[in-house]
Amino acid sequence: MSTIKSSDEHLTLNADGSGKDIKFQSNGTEVASISDGGVVTATSFAGSGANLTGVGVAGISSSADATAMTITSSEHIGIGTASPAIMEARQAGKFLTVYGTATNGGILELASNKNTDDDSVGILSFVNTENGDTDGASRKYIAQIRGKVETNDSNAQDDSGGNLVFQTKADGGTIDDRLTITSDGRGLSQFTAKAWARFSGGTLHDSHNCSSVTQSGNTGYYAITFTNAMANANYAVGGMAHADRMLSYHSAPTTSQLYMWSYNSGGTAENGDYQSVVVFGD
Repeated sequence: MSTIKSSDEHLTLNADGSGKDIKFQSNGTEVASISDGGVVTATSFAGSGANLTGVGVAGISSSADATAMTITSSEHIGIGTASPAIMEARQAGKFLTVYGTATNGGILELASNKNTDDDSVGILSFVNTENGDTDGASRKYIAQIRGKVETNDSNAQDDSGGNLVFQTKADGGTIDDRLTITSDGRGLSQFTAKAWARFSGGTLHDSHNCSSVTQSGNTGYYAITFTNAMANANYAVGGMAHADRMLSYHSAPTTSQLYMWSYNSGGTAENGDYQSVVVFGD
C-alpha cells in the first residue's frame, strides 16, 4: 500500500512494492515521477541549478568535482575558468576561453584517427554565413587552417608526420592552399622560396628542397635536383657565382631539375666556390 506521512520536519511519500514509482500529475496528466531507484523524471526543470550536484545531461559525461565549464549570460564559454572572454573589452564577439595554468597553458586539441596521406585530422574553419554556398565561388568558409597527415606507407609503422596548410578564398573565387608548412619545416607558397642551394662544384653545402647537385657532363655544368618537384617549369631562378664567374641556364629547366652552368668573363666554363641559386614559383 502506498502511503503519505508527515512529521514536524518531513513529508514522506511511499510507493510500496518493487517497481512502484511516485507519480506527479497536473489535470490528470503525469508531469513528473520518482522511480523506485530514485531517478527523477520531469517534463522540465526551472531555476539556475547552481547548487545541483550529480546531475547528468544526455550525451555528456562529467567526473569533475568542481566547476569545469562555464557558460555566461553573454554566451561566452569558459573551460578552466569561470570568467571567459578575457579580451572582450578589446574585441567584441563570442568567446571560447580555454584556460590552463600548467606548463603549456590552455590547449585546443583537434584529433582524429587517420592513416591516409594528406587526410585532415583537424580543421579550424572561418565561416561567413552571408555567403550563398551554392558553388565553390560562394562557399561560406572563407579561410581554413588544416592539420594534414604525411605518410608514405599508410602509417604502417604508426609514425606519420604532419603538414600545416593555410587556405584562403579570394572574392568570387574558390578556397585554395596559400601556405603549407611541411613536416620538415619548409614553407611552400608563392611568397617563399621553393628551393635554394649553396654549392661548390658537385658538393651541396646547404639547401632547401634540393636533394643533390651533380656535375652535368662537363666542367662548370650542374644539374640541381629538387627534393619535391615544382608544379610546373615556369618558376623564376636567381643565382650568384664566385669572383668573376656568372651563372645561367645551360638547358631548359624541368619540374624536377634545374640545369645551370658557371663561366668566367671570357665565356669559358669553370667550377667555382660559393655558387648559389634561389627558386620562386609554383
